Amino acid sequence: MDKVNLKAPSSSVEAQIKEDMENSISSNNKSSSLILILLGTIICLILIIISLLLSPPSSPPTGEPKKIPEKTIIINKDKEEKEVTKEFSEPIKKIVEEEKKKEFLKEAEINTEEKKERAAELELVNKKNEEETVLKQKLEEETLEKEFNKNISEVLSAIEKNNFNRAEKNLTVARLLKANEPVIKELKQRITDKRKQLTINNLIQTAQQEEKNEQWLQAINVYKKILSIDANINSIIVKKQRANVYLKLNTILNNIVEKPERLSDDKVLTNAKNSIQLIKSELKEKRQLLYPLSTTPGLTRKISTAEKIINEASIPIKVTIQSDNLTEISIYKVGSFGKLTEKKLTLRPGHYTIVGSREGYRDVRKKVVITAADQLIILNVKCKETI
Repeated sequence: MDKVNLKAPSSSVEAQIKEDMENSISSNNKSSSLILILLGTIICLILIIISLLLSPPSSPPTGEPKKIPEKTIIINKDKEEKEVTKEFSEPIKKIVEEEKKKEFLKEAEINTEEKKERAAELELVNKKNEEETVLKQKLEEETLEKEFNKNISEVLSAIEKNNFNRAEKNLTVARLLKANEPVIKELKQRITDKRKQLTINNLIQTAQQEEKNEQWLQAINVYKKILSIDANINSIIVKKQRANVYLKLNTILNNIVEKPERLSDDKVLTNAKNSIQLIKSELKEKRQLLYPLSTTPGLTRKISTAEKIINEASIPIKVTIQSDNLTEISIYKVGSFGKLTEKKLTLRPGHYTIVGSREGYRDVRKKVVITAADQLIILNVKCKETI
């Protein structure tokens, strides 16, 4: 009977310990198999110790066994259960806390690994995106470069063909593709220079044709246009100077050839003779600047014509004026001769105006052209129409 009562508390303590352990174990569903084995071993050791402590004392060798009051046994049993529970619950709690800490650290490690994996995956994705971006950019750059080179090639071709409008159009497209390329500025300047040079060349051809036709004033105007484009072309400056000399010489000759009647005036005739000498002197002194006379046939003809007119203007022509001795006779820029019946005088070739006047009669005015071919000129001047 006594033995049965002593073992009952042992079962209760054992049950309590198992319940605590199960509660501890159930609170951590993620414990590893190694921890379960360790805990099982510890529980077995605890059970063995409890069994040894609760086993009945051995009987004395002699005499009857001493009886222990039942109340005392219960008190002792409760005390032993509390002591055993206290003695073994603390280590178990400590073990459980350590396991929880380990589990927490393990979970933290797992989370860290997952984060690392995610970071690695994200890095791979970013790297792939970067590679795709770089590839796309490279393709775009290659396409842009190809299109740019194509337009530059077309610009060069258009410049060679003097098609400046097309060249500028392709250059605008190229500038939109690559605005900061040095070749853009270079080609723009080349177009400007080539266009300017072509314009100058065309004007030079025009001026040369005007010179060939001995239209010196027109040639000078063309040279002025050229110099307005580029004032530093020495050859054009020289051509303009030469054209000015020819214009001056031709102007002098034109005044003689186109108005020979003016030579009837002694002063005008003297000036004309001096002009011919000046022209010959200019041709001699500026022969390095001027063209050979063979290349300016118009000037040569004008010189010959002017000399002939001057020579002829120096030959006196016999002129006879007849009147009624009632009319006053005068010749403009020659003199007044009064009333006469006949007056003989000599006049140089030219244009003359003879006036006859009489009181009560309308004046008579005659314009006469005297040429070197004339040998004898008879003029009849009378006032016949009454007023």
